[in-house]
Amino acid sequence: MSASRPRFASVALVFAGGAVGTTARAALDGALADRDAAGVQWLVPDGTTLHAFPLHTLAINVMGSLLLGILLEHLARRGPSPSRARLRLLLGTGGLGGFTTYSALSASTAQLLLAGHAGAAAVYALATGILGLLAAGAGIALSARWSRSEQDTGGTGPASSGPAGPGPAGSGPDLPGPDAPRTGRAR
Repeated sequence: MSASRPRFASVALVFAGGAVGTTARAALDGALADRDAAGVQWLVPDGTTLHAFPLHTLAINVMGSLLLGILLEHLARRGPSPSRARLRLLLGTGGLGGFTTYSALSASTAQLLLAGHAGAAAVYALATGILGLLAAGAGIALSARWSRSEQDTGGTGPASSGPAGPGPAGSGPDLPGPDAPRTGRAR
């Protein structure tokens, strides 16, 4: 198998995920963009729409950060594997990379600045960064909590698969748990 084949497969996964993520963002963006900005008129006093103060883009980016935190923590807790690497490319890099958008953040901030709304631009840029960071952290914490809960109830997380884990492990240090990888050799 040539080195270009796995590279093409990776690019195809990112492409497919990105197509879905971008479509989801465009649909949500269109649904939210025309709403009235009554809640942020103190930022943009001329009564512009949400598209002028891009709360919809902020919300999409924060939601994407939360989902990316959940996804990456979930995959990391299950350990490295080719299938998890493919999921990360498809869902993380492609899907959520297409759903969130740094370019829209930059362009919207620049548009606010050019329209003379420096305060709104600063609030928007800082809020997106801070809320995105908090959302990613919350996603990581949620995923870790769910993983621990799964392990405590006899799930199949990484800590339940060995003798030291709380799950259904073997009866001694030489006996693997039911989730241990099979080597094909008799013991």
